Amino acid sequence: MLISTLAVSTNYLVALLTILYSLIMHFQHYLKSIGWSNLTILVVSFFKGGIITYLSFFTQVHFLPLELLKWSIPLVLVNILVEMHTYYLQTTVQQPILKKDFLLKTLILITLIYLTTIFLLASTFGYLLVLFLFTVPFILHFINMIHRKKEKKLCLKTLFLYQMTYLFVFTLIETISFYLL
Repeated sequence: MLISTLAVSTNYLVALLTILYSLIMHFQHYLKSIGWSNLTILVVSFFKGGIITYLSFFTQVHFLPLELLKWSIPLVLVNILVEMHTYYLQTTVQQPILKKDFLLKTLILITLIYLTTIFLLASTFGYLLVLFLFTVPFILHFINMIHRKKEKKLCLKTLFLYQMTYLFVFTLIETISFYLL
């Protein structure tokens, strides 16, 4: 009912994307159980970091600027990091949770997050990107925890704290930039 109201009031594409998002969120556990975990992690991350951002922006102002597409890439990468670790930390029970290749993938993804943040957002936000340094202690603490194979729940809480801090800093930078311009 809510999706049909959204379709009538805004756009049929908004309703279609909302239906797809709802289906992905409801069936993600089934897809992971049949062995499609990596694809599911990517699709869920794309929907959480990109599509939801686009939908919320579009429903408010009825257009999508090209800058928004650039801004959402780091958000999608952060969601991939969170989804990947949430899945793997919750599914492994007895075996060691992280091997060296998984830690290496994590480090590569974190490096990619910060590189895309710097290179894609520097033209828009400039010196305000220095505020992302506030997120570094959280991610370093998370890396230290997974390297030392600490308790899984504590690792996840630290990762979620990093994600909230990253999103808060991202929002703060956008807000400051809006009021300075």
